[in-house]
Amino acid sequence: MTFSPLPHRLLRSTALAVVLTLSAAGCASAGAEGEASAPRTAATEPGEGRVLDLRAWGLGKVREAAPLTPGPAAAGKYLAARQAQRESDTRAAADYFGQALKGDPDNPTLLRRAFFYMIAEGRVEDAVPLARHTLELEPDSGVAPLVLAVSAMADGRARAAEEIIARTDPRGLNSFMAPLVRAWTLAAQDRPEDALAALEPLAQQPQFLDLHALHAALIADVGGLEAEAATHYETLLDDAPDLSLRAMQAGISWLRRSGQEDRATNLIDAYNAQMASSGLLNAAVEDMRAGAAAEPIVGTAREGMAEAFYGAASTLTQGNALDTGLVFARLAEHLDPDLDLSDLLIGDVLTRMDRLEEANQAYALVEPGEIGWYTARLRMADNRERMGDLDGAEALLEQVAETHPDRAEPLVVLGDILRRNERWDKATEAYDRALERAGEIGPEHWAWLYSRGITHERAGRWEQAEDDFLKALELEPGQPFVLNYLGYSWIDRGENLERGREMIEEAVAQRPRDGYIVDSLGWVHYLLGNYTDAVRHLERAVELSPNDPTINDHLGDAYWRVGRRNEARFQWRRALDMGPTEPGQAEELERKIAEGLPPADPASVPGQ
Repeated sequence: MTFSPLPHRLLRSTALAVVLTLSAAGCASAGAEGEASAPRTAATEPGEGRVLDLRAWGLGKVREAAPLTPGPAAAGKYLAARQAQRESDTRAAADYFGQALKGDPDNPTLLRRAFFYMIAEGRVEDAVPLARHTLELEPDSGVAPLVLAVSAMADGRARAAEEIIARTDPRGLNSFMAPLVRAWTLAAQDRPEDALAALEPLAQQPQFLDLHALHAALIADVGGLEAEAATHYETLLDDAPDLSLRAMQAGISWLRRSGQEDRATNLIDAYNAQMASSGLLNAAVEDMRAGAAAEPIVGTAREGMAEAFYGAASTLTQGNALDTGLVFARLAEHLDPDLDLSDLLIGDVLTRMDRLEEANQAYALVEPGEIGWYTARLRMADNRERMGDLDGAEALLEQVAETHPDRAEPLVVLGDILRRNERWDKATEAYDRALERAGEIGPEHWAWLYSRGITHERAGRWEQAEDDFLKALELEPGQPFVLNYLGYSWIDRGENLERGREMIEEAVAQRPRDGYIVDSLGWVHYLLGNYTDAVRHLERAVELSPNDPTINDHLGDAYWRVGRRNEARFQWRRALDMGPTEPGQAEELERKIAEGLPPADPASVPGQ
């Protein structure tokens, strides 16, 4: 009996494992196959404490306050704009809403959406007149006064910004944004006590306690109120390390400036352990080692207001409110062009919108030496691969690996990219270098061994693959993705049949809603000739992952073996319509639809 390498379907079933565990091992980029959202990083990590969920305050989408009845001149452009909005094409939405507005210039909904999407595209100053006109027509508008306050603050008109925000309806999003913005306008006028008083509404709501502590500490720090700053920093650090990255940076800076470097070091260690050695605070460690003076994360009131918008943007993108998150990130960038984390966040949002070239332009703005530079370069490399520039991705990752000789993650990401493009030998070399850099291999490295094992298996090096899978299980016993891959491989090779089946059953028990793992169990029963059991599991797999052509193909095969011929052809046709990507799979499906399957050969059953 001949055995072929495992199908790509099985690789896809393990994508989530690699994404999550590479992140857990310190990799700031998406891992294998890119099937999960971006991991928690400098731009997206909100902390594990009292998380501010802006979706609960109506920020998920731009809402219509009143029915829209655009005039004839605006209707066509409006429909095009709405389509662009549904597709998260903020550039087209900004253009079409702007064009629609020319045909109906006093329509408040067109005004609101036009300025909103202009800001999403970074056209803040173009949006200001529209926001002003919106506020004239809708005094209770939520976003317009924020835009006008940002514009005034950026121009050095803090008193004007205060007057704008003081008249704002304090409901919805402004229940938390208005106190923050007003506080920083007062801080800009050298009124730190009044600024702290303006923040008090946040202290009365449990979901905003960390937000209040952070900005109260920053305002007191900027205003020279040392005792008040210390009180608020201590309150903030009560929740450490379950805080956002920026809150941790702020607290660690204060600890260092107040002579508590040992405590700062302990907090960094605790945070990095919780973030699985992400190294996001390594810059602070390096500064301490070099004896460099600590600086506050905010030096001016304008920068403080930028932090407020950046924090909101970061949380919004966590909740998939990408358009609004992008708007808030642009406002943060407008206030503080040197806030590199805003550029990183903008790049992340544009990446999720599949605007990869523009995303890389945003990532490129992150300066060397800044906390986001390392992450930005890893994500640029991932985007280069997605754009078809494999050589460019490889070159960039080699550059990052060279400039960070103590970090293994760039080499892991390089291995992933090379593996996805079936460059098995170079991928293996990259993983080898990463594991060599890691030094002592611990439980956090199981995914690296797993990825290298997949690479060995795909290249036909089974003994090395098996060794890596077994080592990964030794480091992370019971890991469902490794159990699934190794168990399936053994059965496909006619080895360790009983143990392989038990492994897959254990994986399914841990992840019963993972269609790919359930498919593995069904297909193993098929390979073993247990066709009735195969049907039962494969029907469940199709229910869980209905749009996967290979799973539908497998169910068709199982139906055929139990005599359900019409249903088999139906599943094969479904699989064909889905556009199968396995080499030769489309032709094989067409043949099966026309001819069915040949009689089962008992000699083909593993172990027979």
